[in-house]
Amino acid sequence: MQEIAEIKCKLVNLAIRSGQLLSRWIKEVSVMLEKTAGNVHIQKLRVILLLEAVFNAIHKIIFNTRLILNIEAENAIPMEVIGE
Repeated sequence: MQEIAEIKCKLVNLAIRSGQLLSRWIKEVSVMLEKTAGNVHIQKLRVILLLEAVFNAIHKIIFNTRLILNIEAENAIPMEVIGE
């Protein structure tokens, strides 16, 4: 099992370094959920986008860690979006 995980990790790292997307990363599913049970009016539905788990994790690493740290270091976050 450990060997399989290592192979998958190497494949993902290779894809990231080369800038190539794996075919499974380009598939997505949009799901509409009821905000209130039983209320199916279009304005009362919440749409979520489901991505492949590894691709979603890569986005979290890039956007939640690296990008935010760089934006904060440059003082580029507008005051309007900073909570109190």
